[in-house]
Amino acid sequence: MLIMRQSALGKIHKIFLYSVNAFKYKEGIIAIEKIISHDKRFYENVKLLYDLGLLYDHYAMQQKNNLLRLRYENKALVLYQKAILLDKEAPIAWWSIGRIWWHRKNKKSIFFAKKAYNLIKKTRSSERGLYAQAIGLCYESIKEYKKAEYWLKKGVSLSKDLGVYVNLLQFYQLHKKTLPHSYLERAQMLFKKEKSIFKKTPWGEKIKTLIESFEK
Repeated sequence: MLIMRQSALGKIHKIFLYSVNAFKYKEGIIAIEKIISHDKRFYENVKLLYDLGLLYDHYAMQQKNNLLRLRYENKALVLYQKAILLDKEAPIAWWSIGRIWWHRKNKKSIFFAKKAYNLIKKTRSSERGLYAQAIGLCYESIKEYKKAEYWLKKGVSLSKDLGVYVNLLQFYQLHKKTLPHSYLERAQMLFKKEKSIFKKTPWGEKIKTLIESFEK
């Protein structure tokens, strides 16, 4: 049974990645919940709770109806809270709750983002840069742009991940700031290294368009 669950978790993560990159959040939710409905012990996995919660809160953002958006955000919040109860030292669980407050443009998000960042700092995780940037995104949402830029740049200094450059480029694009050429070159190089299958996803196409907007 344990082997079966591990196999299912691998399948679930593939569904999650496809759904996120293709922006097909509802499809991902339905597929994952169908798998885990047969064994409630899946709900004891922090990563699974995060993945499913993330699909719910992204799906919430697609809703034009505020009541529907709130409903799906609350579903995500319940999953994230379960994750924290399972592991209070899991950075991903704390940032998950921060995501909800970030979407709501509420300064409460900063507490959760900083809590997650302080936890991830204790590890050697390559995601430290993204967690630092989460703080920046929260500051941006409440219009504290200098602090936002500071944390977004700090994230770039801590990680070699394409994601940190995407976040920084989006910030510079949104606020019509001049992007240092070194950041653009690094983003171009990292994107070039991505697999062609990723580049063809809606998310990959969006990143490509973002980079090209700075090349003109």
